[in-house]
Amino acid sequence: MEKKYTWKTAVCDVVMVLLALLFLYPIILIAMNSVKEGSSIVSTLTSLPKELHIQNYIEAYTKLDYGKALFRSVLIAGFTVVGVVFFSSMAAYKLVRCASWKSSKIIMALLLSSAVIPIQVLMIPLVITARQLSLINTLHGMMMIYIGGSMAMAIFLYIGFVGSIPLELEEAGIVDGAGPFRIFFSIVFPLLKPMTATVTIMVGMGTFNDFMMQKLILLKNDLGTLQVAMQKFYDAYQTDWAGVMAGLVLSMLPMIVFFLFFQKQIMSGMLSGAVKG
Repeated sequence: MEKKYTWKTAVCDVVMVLLALLFLYPIILIAMNSVKEGSSIVSTLTSLPKELHIQNYIEAYTKLDYGKALFRSVLIAGFTVVGVVFFSSMAAYKLVRCASWKSSKIIMALLLSSAVIPIQVLMIPLVITARQLSLINTLHGMMMIYIGGSMAMAIFLYIGFVGSIPLELEEAGIVDGAGPFRIFFSIVFPLLKPMTATVTIMVGMGTFNDFMMQKLILLKNDLGTLQVAMQKFYDAYQTDWAGVMAGLVLSMLPMIVFFLFFQKQIMSGMLSGAVKG
């Protein structure tokens, strides 16, 4: 039996469309201004372009050194996600299964307390420590900082999910002669897929879109990521607004493509993680 389309449903649909337009408005505005002249962007930001200046994208692509900058951004985000998922899932499993109740609570409290510390407080100590360890101007140093900074929240998320996995599954693996590593990677870790998707989205998008920490660590121009390279459109006296808008579209494009291809996995992972976590 089909449900009737009532006025309440119509109101909900209208509200959802309006909210969608509200969230999409900044993106539409950027895309619209990315094909306009720089002077017209400053004078009439919300007007439609009279002529399409596609060369804005060509100039932005060249100025950003887009291919290399995108590769470095994806490389840092990819290795950070792998490191965080690998270490935080194992740490959470160990805390839930092997730590005593009191010590587990203490460690969880420490993890939460470290996760709520503002990044601005940690910037100077992080840069000093990175310089002492020769991690400045290195991609692996950037990855290590991101992995360390993301571990606390990822472990906390995994702890709630690991606790929902029945012990009987692991006991069956022990009966079959499986060791701790095989039990974790063959039995437990595949069951963590929904939470792994959630952690991947959070860490991957946060790392890819970050600017401040990458600006502090990657000082050389040949190591700049996509977000850091956007500074090339600004100087002390003027701003290339046409290049800025085209560059913003190019910098958003990878995340948009990623979401379009993996939207089902992203939504199912976030929903499952929210329910079970």
